[in-house]
Amino acid sequence: MNTKHASGSLTTPQIVIIAIIVVIAIIVTVWTMADKKKADEQAALSPPQKPPVINTPVPQETPAAQPEAKSVADYDRLKEPDYKELTRQRKAEYGLDKGVDMIVKANESVKIGDKTIAMQEILEKIRIKKGDVVEKSLSAGFSPANPEQERRQLIEELDKTEKRFDKLQKNIESPDSVKNDAAYRDDVREHKAVEKTVADYSAYKDAGKDIEAYKALSGKDEQAVKAQLNDDTAKLSVEKDRLEKELEQRLSSKKSQPLSERIKGAEKRFEELQKQLSDPNAYQSPEKDRQEYSELATSIRIAEEYRQTIKKLNEKKELLSEDGKISEAIQTKIRNLELWKNSLENDLRVQIMPQKDIQVYGIYAVLPKDNVWNIHFNFLKDYFNNRGIRLSPKADKPIGKKSSGVGKILKFAENMVYIYNIREDRVEMNLHQIHPLSKIVVFNLGQVFSVLSQIDYRNINQIEYDGETLWIPAVQ
Repeated sequence: MNTKHASGSLTTPQIVIIAIIVVIAIIVTVWTMADKKKADEQAALSPPQKPPVINTPVPQETPAAQPEAKSVADYDRLKEPDYKELTRQRKAEYGLDKGVDMIVKANESVKIGDKTIAMQEILEKIRIKKGDVVEKSLSAGFSPANPEQERRQLIEELDKTEKRFDKLQKNIESPDSVKNDAAYRDDVREHKAVEKTVADYSAYKDAGKDIEAYKALSGKDEQAVKAQLNDDTAKLSVEKDRLEKELEQRLSSKKSQPLSERIKGAEKRFEELQKQLSDPNAYQSPEKDRQEYSELATSIRIAEEYRQTIKKLNEKKELLSEDGKISEAIQTKIRNLELWKNSLENDLRVQIMPQKDIQVYGIYAVLPKDNVWNIHFNFLKDYFNNRGIRLSPKADKPIGKKSSGVGKILKFAENMVYIYNIREDRVEMNLHQIHPLSKIVVFNLGQVFSVLSQIDYRNINQIEYDGETLWIPAVQ
């Protein structure tokens, strides 16, 4: 009988195949587990691995800021044209030229030959040697941190002073003001107190304008320069004639005298009245004196304008006479004006901002046949020369049996000038024993300018000196 398989039952070949698959799976599983066990045993016997290293940049330590190298004023390098020019410019900033060799600040050094010494060391030894005479400004002196800012402050103060002066001038010249005795005399006193400062400021501004005008000319050819100078000369001549005519009318009482003599007489009388009216001890003043002073004040103002116009006119004519060398003459004029302008600025700073001392030092290296008196006198001549005042070569000589005003200033200046022996590193007290290139003369420019800026040059021979104090009558 034929038998048939039930639906869904497995055949013998199928069962065999399934059995083979199952056996293979078991073998693979066992093999894998054995490999894993072996790997674990090897891992247990091996040393632990280090974690990966991350290379992080190590911050570099910033080196400490090095102090700025201090400048050295090297005397021997003055032979080099470029260095000599830089030194000239630096001296010009303080209105000096030939009176000193170098300008040195307190945080700088001086080098003469193979010897270099810090100014701070020199100043400290001066302070110790001379004690209270020198005071702190010598050892702590530095130039202004911001010269331009200080200059702006100075100009602001000068503008205020000039504005006040102009108002006082107007009051003094007004016929109505003379009626009030007390108020008028107060105006005269205040006017006198700032008169020199305003005159210096006016000269300072004029110098600045002239420098710019001459610089503009220096860029032109000679024919164009001559044309401009001729035009300037013509205008100045017209202005001179106008002022001269006005003075002739105002000073007509002594027509037999030359105008220049009449101006001198008016100035002398003006000073006499000014002294009377500004006397704080005077109870009152006659009205006729106030009226005369008022009229003279106008004449003196016009006379000063006249004098300045003649000066400028002569300068233009002098340049025109330099035929073929006008460009060189203009450059010389610019340099001289810059010296004068800087000199005036230093004087004005002392007058307006006395707390802002000019704390720099002039250095002069002693040469053969030098003597301390001539060194001082040459410095003084240079100082005055750059302010438009020529001192006679004999200005330091006695007048009869009495010392001249210049001689008294030189004697007083010994307290502001020091001799330093750079070979032996010490201050010399004997000012008359000096040796070439082994000693330097140190000028305390702040102290020198402070005294000289107060001097009324017209009355220089009226100065009195008692060995300690210098009296300047024009300032009293």
